[in-house]
Amino acid sequence: MDVTLLLVVGAAILGGLVLFFSGRLRERYGSLRVSESATRAYEQYELDPDLKYYISGPDVYPRAVIGIDRRLLLDSDLWKQREFDRGAFRETVLNMQSRALSTMQLLHGFEILDQQGRRVGTWFSTLDTRTTVKMLADNRVRVDPPPLPNLPDGP
Repeated sequence: MDVTLLLVVGAAILGGLVLFFSGRLRERYGSLRVSESATRAYEQYELDPDLKYYISGPDVYPRAVIGIDRRLLLDSDLWKQREFDRGAFRETVLNMQSRALSTMQLLHGFEILDQQGRRVGTWFSTLDTRTTVKMLADNRVRVDPPPLPNLPDGP
């Protein structure tokens, strides 16, 4: 058999495997989508009774707040569940806004989407946030918290 043909066939098989496995790896991953309605809900301190709320970061100045559909279980020890009333929710959002403004940033709301684009929750943090959303078995979802900020070493 010709060496060139072997290389072409090998490359085609390898390419097919890469495409197959990359698709399989992505099939359970969701995403965030900027949402004006989510932004408005957080800015107006509206709690959605269909969501369970969690914070990431310090209790007084969280780096992010998420609301996860009550039918799902958040699979993470890095988020702290909070049972907000409207007053505590308002205080948390105002503290986050104050901290964000001190660094010249604004906060935004996002929809947390599953791999098929269905809303499974909301997220509130700075616009430049990065996370991974992964749908797991048994109605569980993993949402990675935002990365820690790069802070200067001193005044």
